[in-house]
Amino acid sequence: MASHLDQVEPSEQSKNALFIVFVAGRKATQRGRKLRHWDLSESEQNSAANSWPITSFLYTDIPYFRSLRAHLTMAKKALAKDQIVKLIVGAGQASPSPPVGPALGSKGVKSMDFCKEFNARTAHINTGVPIPARVTVRPDRSFTFDLRTPTTTYLLLQAANVEPRKNRIRGAMKPGHETVGKVSLKHVYEIAKIKQSETRLSGLSLQGLCKSIMAQAKSIGIQVVP
Repeated sequence: MASHLDQVEPSEQSKNALFIVFVAGRKATQRGRKLRHWDLSESEQNSAANSWPITSFLYTDIPYFRSLRAHLTMAKKALAKDQIVKLIVGAGQASPSPPVGPALGSKGVKSMDFCKEFNARTAHINTGVPIPARVTVRPDRSFTFDLRTPTTTYLLLQAANVEPRKNRIRGAMKPGHETVGKVSLKHVYEIAKIKQSETRLSGLSLQGLCKSIMAQAKSIGIQVVP
């Protein structure tokens, strides 16, 4: 903070005005009196900048405080980061209702804009197939998103023709002691090719992906047969 303040020289008028700082929701005080930055030494200013999360401040309408507000605004923008939202939505079935609406609305994104684009990009996929989406929300509330392939568990359960339980397709309740279905090595190979189509997995070998898929099959009670 001290480096920003040094760029603007306060006038005599501004020195007579109170610089009221709100720190963690309350007025910062030193020995029972309101603080002004010129009341502190340079080391005290640096210490305050490092330890006090300043959220907002009041200022009088003078050039010094206008310039100070501009510095703080620029610093806030520089610290802003992209936010990541992970969703799993049925292909062609995105709508502003939960989970899409609340997840994106809390980040300031218009969920309807996402839904229209998501449904358009998944129009070629069978309706209802759960598609993972990774949404990147920028500080200006614009967004982009990447689509990924269905989860390995979903693909295995579909290949094994597992019947839904309580309207949901689930694996074994006791893996290792219960088998809910079977898949062939060809199924495993085809699933591996689907997963390898993702950019983040494109560097992995098919053999390595097949081993991972077979381990996943075992963990949900699906038997792999030749």
